[in-house]
Amino acid sequence: MELRRFIQAGAVFADKLDSVTDLERRGFIKLDDLTVSEDGIDFSSGGLHLTGFRDLDICTEFSLTFDLTLNEYASYDQRILDKSGQLLIMIEDSASEDVGTLRIQIVGVSPDEFVFSKIPLNETHKYGITISDTTINFYIDGVLSDTDSFTGTKTTTTDDVYIGNNSGKSRDLKGSLKNFLLFDRELTAQEESDLHNGTTFNYDKYLIHNWDMSQVNTIDTVGDLNLTGVNTNNTNIVNGIHNNSLATNLNGSNQYTQKANVDLTTEITNELSIFACINTQQKTSINAIFVHKEGLSQNKGFAFYKNSYNTDNNKIVVEKRNGTTGLATYSDNLIVDGEWHIPSCSMKDTDTEIYIDGVKSTVTSAGTNVNISACISDDTYLGIGESTKFTLPLKGKIDNIYLFNKWLTPLQHTDMYNRITKGRV
Repeated sequence: MELRRFIQAGAVFADKLDSVTDLERRGFIKLDDLTVSEDGIDFSSGGLHLTGFRDLDICTEFSLTFDLTLNEYASYDQRILDKSGQLLIMIEDSASEDVGTLRIQIVGVSPDEFVFSKIPLNETHKYGITISDTTINFYIDGVLSDTDSFTGTKTTTTDDVYIGNNSGKSRDLKGSLKNFLLFDRELTAQEESDLHNGTTFNYDKYLIHNWDMSQVNTIDTVGDLNLTGVNTNNTNIVNGIHNNSLATNLNGSNQYTQKANVDLTTEITNELSIFACINTQQKTSINAIFVHKEGLSQNKGFAFYKNSYNTDNNKIVVEKRNGTTGLATYSDNLIVDGEWHIPSCSMKDTDTEIYIDGVKSTVTSAGTNVNISACISDDTYLGIGESTKFTLPLKGKIDNIYLFNKWLTPLQHTDMYNRITKGRV
């Protein structure tokens, strides 16, 4: 996860403004009587003039985070960031009815001004702003505080960037900034939370298997799709859209996907999360398997699938069996056939959660609950797009599959969904 990027012409600039020494040496800024301390840079008598970032692009995705301590409300709009004709981030003046509130102006869109929470005096908080093609989000201390939407195309200029002031040096910030980070993309809610907490969740640490279906090129004589390409990049994702020509197309009858002898007993104790990129077609009275693991003992294993029966049609199901009894957990929310979805689930001990496109669903369960650790103690095949008994083939398309030996939180499910759709896993 590339959290600290200040990109200009593809080069990494700097990750924070604890010190201006490196910045000055690189020649990207002009110093205006700045006072540097362990609390950050004091802008009360100047600002940062960034001459090397005239091509700073906010017309696609853009994010900014910073630690701000505001000392006083001024008689003018105090500038946090000023790129004339393109983007202004400021604090309302003392004469305004919205005194002290954070105001953002994006030139070229409608509406072009957004007013968010009031900035308290003499308190240090981390503020985050993310801008996409149509939305703007505002975070305080890693928590989403407000969101708004707009239409139109953002304007691009070649004006210099000013931090803590404007070009006329008449809008200086009465306070200090620290850890001022610019990003050339929209940060997720998980990343905003990680930045505030000073931690980042390492998905790779818990990713035990990833199959990229674009790597499947042959179907052997028994209908097995031969999988290659573990932990591959998401070549199927183009601008957030799954590439139908690369995803594996299953006809719902004799096609079976497997990765032979996946021994989860050495990789999973009592936590498991699964993500599946699918585009199903309707089938009557036959469940459509995404991922299936059945142990050497009969009826021992787990299954992640789409239900195709009666009132539960198109619900997402997680089923666990320990060889004697088991539990089926059904999502109350539905998927739509013929559309790409990313259902996901997490299991820990006897708990099960189901998500559809990053949103947690309420669930209904039937049967006797069992511990996930009792369902994976036998080594055998892992079925993808079909059960290991050749009885529940998926009809439609199936794309990337991810298995984690970790219970992922709701925020992490949403974050992972965003990463998959944008090809950033």
